[in-house]
Amino acid sequence: MENAAQQKNIDTLYNLIEQNPRVLEEIDLIPFVETPLHVAARAGHLQFANEIMILKPSFSWKFNPQGLRPIHLALEHGHVTMVFHFIEMDKELVRAQMRGGLTLLHLASQFGYINLLTAVLEACPDSIDDLTATNETALHFAVKYQKFEAFEFLLRWLTTNPVELQNILNQTDVEGNTTLHIAATKNDTKVSFKSLSPSL
Repeated sequence: MENAAQQKNIDTLYNLIEQNPRVLEEIDLIPFVETPLHVAARAGHLQFANEIMILKPSFSWKFNPQGLRPIHLALEHGHVTMVFHFIEMDKELVRAQMRGGLTLLHLASQFGYINLLTAVLEACPDSIDDLTATNETALHFAVKYQKFEAFEFLLRWLTTNPVELQNILNQTDVEGNTTLHIAATKNDTKVSFKSLSPSL
């Protein structure tokens, strides 16, 4: 099955299912496993991944032994188009957490993918409230990884809800740092100014 995914061979996939109709179910019974969907996501094999998601939607929610779901693997390997396809097939995946509690919004902020930030927030506006295991918001990540364009985008999106904006800006991580604190440690005056501006 792994070879079929690596070679994006859909015919081989169905041949294996003919030989053992329970093959996908047997994989799904393992709590932490590298599914064929993980393999396809890492390699960017979109058509094979779509076929697997049709046959076994639950694979999209499986953790591999490294604590990663297929959608996070796809993004970490730069297969953004595949991520959009995952979201189209299951919008709930935008809030799926990987190891450390990171979601797509955190990763999109870390990598500065504005188009993905847009898609995630359109699919689920409440995802802006998601925190990592260390209580970090997507804004924390944008500042931490110095993705100022992503930070500005998130601020503009939040300005339609002043209460939410202040809640997010005041959110502290486990070390007590807000986005402004992190900006100060990085001497990022742009972020500091934006965070303090009363016009936001």
